[in-house]
Amino acid sequence: MHAIWEMLISACVFKMLRCHAGGYHAKTRIGCYIFSCMMVLTLCVCNRINFPLEVYILSVIISDIFILTLAPIDNVNNVLDDKEKKRHKKEILKILLVCNIAIMIMLCKNIAIFKYCISGLSLVALA
Repeated sequence: MHAIWEMLISACVFKMLRCHAGGYHAKTRIGCYIFSCMMVLTLCVCNRINFPLEVYILSVIISDIFILTLAPIDNVNNVLDDKEKKRHKKEILKILLVCNIAIMIMLCKNIAIFKYCISGLSLVALA
């Protein structure tokens, strides 16, 4: 889809948050592969659409609320104790703060890549 740079930006935000926030994990390798491919396709499609500014802002707010409310989420392969959950929560707060500030700066300076950061953030909230 000729979206290498867009994907890299979205994937960076996704990776920074996902490793601390946790979320859905498929039970099989093929399920993981299919899920990952669907996430990449979703990012590529969403990054191609130009939404109104209000949609982007609302997306950040909703994503932040979901992530702060639900994360960190453990799974069968990585069960977290209370100490680990607190540590991950602090890291999530730091990353969200940096991401939100960066998005606001990009919005104010009219730097178009803000939407790729938002799509990565939104995908973490969904996953």
